[in-house]
Formats: sequence, structure tokens, C-alpha cells
Amino acid sequence: MVPFSDCGEIPICDGIEHEGGIWLVPTWLDNPATGMRTPIRIVRVDKLPLQPAILFLVCDYAVPVLTLSKAVLEGRAPPRPPIEVVESPNIEFPIPRTFH
Repeated sequence: MVPFSDCGEIPICDGIEHEGGIWLVPTWLDNPATGMRTPIRIVRVDKLPLQPAILFLVCDYAVPVLTLSKAVLEGRAPPRPPIEVVESPNIEFPIPRTFH
């Protein structure tokens, strides 16, 4: 869960472990031909005091209130330390299967 500092939204965002950290993945680029997906951008948040989420059936952690802006998550604004952003990281994951 990511309560944005610049608007009233509290979306749930995918998270991955990468290079020893916890990174948010706001948007994926799927490649159905290969069955793989890559993050468009990743945002490192494990240097923030993450809080165990109360809604543990929906998410594992909550980003502390007022520490991450929607503009940073969407790539429209630069991050401020300790938040890190990597654009177009060279990593891939299998596209999750959906059940109908």
C-alpha cells in the first residue's frame, strides 16, 4: 500500500526483491510472445520504515504516510533520498497466470 504524499490516493502496488532491496513496480510491460514481463520503472522503498500492513490478505507492507509522491512513482518527478528510482531495469519475470 502506498499512501501518496501529494494526493489522497492509497493504491496497492506490486513489489519485488531486487539487488538486496524491496522495490515497487508501478507499471509492467508484458511480452506475451515470450511469456515474460519487465518493470517500466522500479522504486526502492526498503530504506523507509516500512510498516506491516493491516490488510495482510491484500498486501505485505505499507509505505509510511507522506514519504512517496504519486509523481515520483509515475516518473514525473525526481526522488529524494532515501528513495531510489531505476528506469527500464534489465530484469524479467514470468507473466502471472490468470484464472477465469
